[in-house]
Amino acid sequence: MTALTVRDINTNFSEILKRVKFGEEIGILHGNAKTPVAMIVPYIKKKEIKSMKGFLKRFANPDLILKEKEAWQSHIKKKYDTL
Repeated sequence: MTALTVRDINTNFSEILKRVKFGEEIGILHGNAKTPVAMIVPYIKKKEIKSMKGFLKRFANPDLILKEKEAWQSHIKKKYDTL
């Protein structure tokens, strides 16, 4: 989790929303003491979390998912080719 001051959030609001859209949680710090007061977190539609796949799809890197899928398929193929 990243924590930013109110000033930083005001200055870079569009960029911060992009980061949150891709799953990052942003803490909001307030005052000279930089006291944590709130968080900005991604919105998840209820229908997206009906399955674990839908939940993970929201936060996962698509390239990583593809690499994992290819690695798993390769593993399974090797396992059954040796039988």
